[in-house]
Amino acid sequence: MRRGEGREAVVVALAREIDQAQQRDRSRLLRYEQAAQQCLSEFRRLPLRDLPLVRAHELVLTLAERHLPTTPRPGESDDATAQ
Repeated sequence: MRRGEGREAVVVALAREIDQAQQRDRSRLLRYEQAAQQCLSEFRRLPLRDLPLVRAHELVLTLAERHLPTTPRPGESDDATAQ
């Protein structure tokens, strides 16, 4: 191996690793974005103005629990890829 080829291989490997991490991040964000869009659509249809605050809060929590993911992916914690 010529001098410098080792460095180039490391640079390429690091770039690939960064790209893979960014792709995973995009996938997680897309999952949240899709869930949020559906949740927002239903949220706008709730008759919250007509309800007591406590009841409105309960409805919003139920809606969020039903639609919004609590982890980036099933079986993965929120900080699984934090580095």
